[in-house]
Amino acid sequence: MIENRTHIALMQRGFDSGLAQKIIQAGETISSLKQKPGEQLAALGIPEHLIHALQSENRPPIPEATLRKVLHESAWACSICRKGNVSIILHHIDEWSDSRDHDESNLITLCLNHHGEAHTKRELGQNLTPSRLREAKARWTAQVIQTSAAAILKPTNELTNEFWDYFNHVRLPQCLHLAGIDVTLQQPMHQWLLGLGLINEDGTARIPEDKDPSKYKFIYQLYGSGLAGPGPNVYRFYRWMIETLLQSVRWVDLTNNWERKSIKGLVTPGTIVVCRGAHTFKQLDGVSKEGINQMRRVRRKKDKIELSFIIDAWESTSSSSYWGHLTRKSSAMSISVVRSLDEQAGVLTMPATCLAIGTGFGPYPTSDCPYDGYSGHSPEDGDSSSGIDI
Repeated sequence: MIENRTHIALMQRGFDSGLAQKIIQAGETISSLKQKPGEQLAALGIPEHLIHALQSENRPPIPEATLRKVLHESAWACSICRKGNVSIILHHIDEWSDSRDHDESNLITLCLNHHGEAHTKRELGQNLTPSRLREAKARWTAQVIQTSAAAILKPTNELTNEFWDYFNHVRLPQCLHLAGIDVTLQQPMHQWLLGLGLINEDGTARIPEDKDPSKYKFIYQLYGSGLAGPGPNVYRFYRWMIETLLQSVRWVDLTNNWERKSIKGLVTPGTIVVCRGAHTFKQLDGVSKEGINQMRRVRRKKDKIELSFIIDAWESTSSSSYWGHLTRKSSAMSISVVRSLDEQAGVLTMPATCLAIGTGFGPYPTSDCPYDGYSGHSPEDGDSSSGIDI
């Protein structure tokens, strides 16, 4: 999330993040800069080519949504050295003068040293060619996904355990399939549960023919949640699914990006989002009290922004989840797929399909992240996130 409009506008025009911050601290804006003579701009530390760009505006700025997305997916770090405690700049992989291309696929985050190297032509040694830049960007964004997933899945502390209270036993396997992940690779668990008639070949849940779901409050009660029953292994299978999905595809952590412009720049229909904080659970009127279709509406609403979805309490993973964690107002972490973004009566709404809900997960790390600037936006701020669409 980037709150300062001048910071956004400067980075859209090719300024590095450190210089942009210095200009903001000097009390300047884009309008005030355009009114200054070149000598005063140079005194602010602005290089000649950017002074010329400001005074002539001969190149359209990078679209704000594109800027936010590229910075977000790189975790505000250089894609080459992976340092985040340095100033970074958005670099055109294929030079703007040739490509006229502001698409995110043509942009990469670089520190000032590697930005200079990308513009240096050498007769000997390895240049940062467009192909090498694209390879480095792909490797780094993949690493960001895995590191982000590991960070959000950590328990609150060493004395507590994280726990998944709800799985969408149909949509979750479908999302893995769309992401190209084969659930049958989880052997021998897949074959064992398939043989018991508890799952289908595609990993979706199945109710054994000799069981009547209307006699049970939730599906894991039917499976048998004791140590001797298959329930714990069903739980482990779906836990593997959600954790594998988060480690494999791009997703957006809404927790530290709960702001309209950030959401509109990072989230589109089909984006998987992670949201931590207070969720309100309310049973819908006229629905079943046992068996399938015990529908509850879930909302996370704050600052005129709302994420909402409906879950079937039948898919709770334990009695404490069914009776406690998935009721009233509870602190939780939800994983969902956004279906649309709408403005209703001044509220930005995100109707979604929930994939999983958990509790006991710690706050997203900032100071102890594996990358110094792995913190969501500018080095001076202290936020975190990373994005995905499937």
